[in-house]
Amino acid sequence: MKMNATQTSLQHLPLELLDAVLMKAVEKLVLSTWEADGYEIRTDVYAHLATVWSEWYHRLSTRWFNIVLKRKLLYFNPFAKYLKQPEEVKTIEMDYSVWGLALLNNELFVASINAVFLFMYNPLTFEKLRNVEVLGLAGPRDIASCESKNCLFIVNIMSGSSIFCIRPDGKIRKRWEIPYEPHNLSVAPSGNVLLTCNAKILEYTSDGELLRALTLHRKTFDMTWHSVLVNFGNFHVCQGWMQSKFHRVLTVNAKGELLRSYGSSKGSLNNPVYLTVDKDGCLLVADSGNHQIVLFSPNLVSSRHLITPAHEIFEPYRVLLDEKTGRLYVGTNSRKLHIFNIFM
Repeated sequence: MKMNATQTSLQHLPLELLDAVLMKAVEKLVLSTWEADGYEIRTDVYAHLATVWSEWYHRLSTRWFNIVLKRKLLYFNPFAKYLKQPEEVKTIEMDYSVWGLALLNNELFVASINAVFLFMYNPLTFEKLRNVEVLGLAGPRDIASCESKNCLFIVNIMSGSSIFCIRPDGKIRKRWEIPYEPHNLSVAPSGNVLLTCNAKILEYTSDGELLRALTLHRKTFDMTWHSVLVNFGNFHVCQGWMQSKFHRVLTVNAKGELLRSYGSSKGSLNNPVYLTVDKDGCLLVADSGNHQIVLFSPNLVSSRHLITPAHEIFEPYRVLLDEKTGRLYVGTNSRKLHIFNIFM
């Protein structure tokens, strides 16, 4: 990484003075927008410092951040924008269980493992527009969209495990085989697609080039379903199914090392199979076995039941957040698609 004059001069500061300089920088940047942001965490500040001074990343993520946190300079209520009682806008009766949800070009795409095509809806009127046929598709278990590349990714589990990259009209751009039994998909900020397998996270380009294969410890990370790439190369991961040892949400780093987790054996979470992350880093987790959607703070310290069994969602398998409209789409194994308003 090329460094400017300010960064170069910082390199030569004594560590004690460097501590003071960076702490002052953090405080100044945070306090300058403290009132304007309404106590919202300055994740942009933290991320910027960690990027610019990457060689001191470890210290930023521990000592300095903890000091600032203790001074309450980065304090915020992660759930402030969420309604205490989400409003159900619509329930769509489906012919199949919902195994995939994606938004692209103001169109809602729905996949089912039992269908050989995708369903397309208008996300404003909820009118079904048409079925999207994809040549060779059989058993789509998840889909994800990439706005920057104007494409959809589909993981297919029948007739050979593979990933499709398609245009919104269903035309195939690329299809490639995958070497492991696939679980679920997400798209990284780079536009690459992440495939979670059992105790593995694979990253591909839209052309099917494997960029990395992160192998997790099998006993510790058995039955991992879904992962999302977040700040500093870390991943939020859903883990647990039926009689597996762990039912939890966790964060691992780029080396596959466990950083933090919520949940242990079946109980507080039961078959957490899918998650989505909002722009502030909060997680919404499909807690399938408990028939609810759980909201977590970015560090997994705080949690709240956002959608409960009282909303009559049975076995939520997929969640999709549209932050532009404040709507949460919940696809269930009971052949229903629920749409909620969740923002204040």
